[in-house]
Amino acid sequence: MSRGLGDVYKRQVPYSVAFMVVTAVRFLPIIITEVVTVVTVQRLRGFNPKRFGSGIVKTSLNILTPTLSNCVRRTGTLAVSIQSRAFRANPDRTYLKKLKFSELDKAMVTVCIFAAISIVTIKLLYNMYTSGIYYTSGLRPVYAIARGYL
Repeated sequence: MSRGLGDVYKRQVPYSVAFMVVTAVRFLPIIITEVVTVVTVQRLRGFNPKRFGSGIVKTSLNILTPTLSNCVRRTGTLAVSIQSRAFRANPDRTYLKKLKFSELDKAMVTVCIFAAISIVTIKLLYNMYTSGIYYTSGLRPVYAIARGYL
């Protein structure tokens, strides 16, 4: 959630509004799943939803009532969670410490990328060896490493 919140906040939207928007967007899939569950349960109970005319009001009420009650319950839980974390206790946004990308971080990222590329290359060479596409006797130690450890 913090990445989306940061993206909205960078567009100079107030933090509380950005938090509300991101929270609402995050809850959409949950609400959609809940509506599908309610419709499935009602069909299992023998309810036949009408799509047109006066039946659409009854269908909508039968779907929205349990969905909204669950949303209200979830909202209460979310409100307690937000208050327990002292949301908006300070008018200014505070950070524990400013994060910086140090030289050690750059070195570690470089090593990890190199290791990932090496592993993929070794696996490809080994798969080409086992399928009979490519074999070189000079790569026997590489094949042994791939067979034994990868």
